[in-house]
Amino acid sequence: MKHPLHRLLPAAAGLLLGAGLAAPAAATTISFSNKGNFSAPSFTESGLTITAQSSPGVASNIFFLNFNGLGVAGGTADHLVDGNERVFFTVDSGASLTGIALHHAILVNSNGNSVLGEGLIEGFLGNTSLGTRAISGNFHTDVSSLFPGLTLTSFSVRANPDSLRLSSLDFTSSPLVLHWANPQSGQWDVVGNWSTAVNPGTLSQVVIDPLGGLNVSGPAANTTVAALVVGAQNSGVATLKLNSLADLQVTGLATVQARGAIEFVADVVLRTQRLDNG
Repeated sequence: MKHPLHRLLPAAAGLLLGAGLAAPAAATTISFSNKGNFSAPSFTESGLTITAQSSPGVASNIFFLNFNGLGVAGGTADHLVDGNERVFFTVDSGASLTGIALHHAILVNSNGNSVLGEGLIEGFLGNTSLGTRAISGNFHTDVSSLFPGLTLTSFSVRANPDSLRLSSLDFTSSPLVLHWANPQSGQWDVVGNWSTAVNPGTLSQVVIDPLGGLNVSGPAANTTVAALVVGAQNSGVATLKLNSLADLQVTGLATVQARGAIEFVADVVLRTQRLDNG
């Protein structure tokens, strides 16, 4: 059966549907010393998920010690991050981390030199490593300053060769603004088509604004994003083609500009908080 095609266009040139993109979230502090005593595979608070590894690729439990802070179960002590243990901090899908400051309750000199709390911090954008930075001798680590000009969606701290305990984390979670980066038509689900090299997620603000007309096809599976803008900048029409029988939900505002259009077949649902095309 051939499904009828529907095309959504703005009512007039220059018409903006919705009121723009959402503002960044406020700064957040998570204390690790007031959670009581428990061990778990993961812990989530304020849109941030914490997990751990006892060694590369081997999952372990995180361990909270009341009034003391966060460590990794196993190793020399459950209440410490020691050996090659790592703690991962990952923000909700479609968001980025800024203003990251990690605070340590204890720094231990495990290798007998004169430097306390030697370790490594690795930053990530999606699944892509942004590099590793050495830390030592400081109870407060400004993680964001270690990765200037880079967008982080997660990071890890590893004790190597010393040990440490984490007391709290400051951060701001902001929606990732993803622009269509491919000058040609392409698929929504191809990571390389987006400016941040990650696919749109729940908190993403998706902007399909190429210089000229092209088609973006997808997503291939039901997808939720925070905001959507569609419209070519200089010529032609940028068209989002929802033709894969997968629904798209926009929890915030959908914008179709003068050189934009959205096409979808009968069985596809486009849900949005506000869509006004006159």
